[in-house]
Amino acid sequence: MLGAWWSERWKWERDTHRLTVAEQDGRLVGFTYVGPSEVDGAAELYAIHVDPALVGSGVGKLLMIDALGRLAEISDRRAVLWVLEENATARRFYDRGGWRPDGATRVEAVGGEPVPQVRYSLDLTRPDGPSTARALPRDVSSSSGITG
Repeated sequence: MLGAWWSERWKWERDTHRLTVAEQDGRLVGFTYVGPSEVDGAAELYAIHVDPALVGSGVGKLLMIDALGRLAEISDRRAVLWVLEENATARRFYDRGGWRPDGATRVEAVGGEPVPQVRYSLDLTRPDGPSTARALPRDVSSSSGITG
């Protein structure tokens, strides 16, 4: 269901956004969705999702590595993402990847309920730069990429 929503959105934004999927044994196990941000000069990681049974397996890390390269293609300065304030697992994942809360917050409805969110930013100009390795995901927008 969640994947279908992003897939439908991508139909309308395919010229400016990138949907990348991770497959394992022919089964969708995760995806990312990146594009230009409303934040001036930034690219945005709109979604990164991994099958809950595979959290901690490295799929998310490989998707993030791929997403960093795609974000850098959109902006050479900064990337942003929004995360649920209470999602400690996701926040630790982003912290380990060098993302940091930048002070911006919002409340958005999720399932009809107001849910606080925190914006994270990543400096794409840092000396080590984002990795552009392509290891597992398959980019739907160009049909090139990787399967596991």
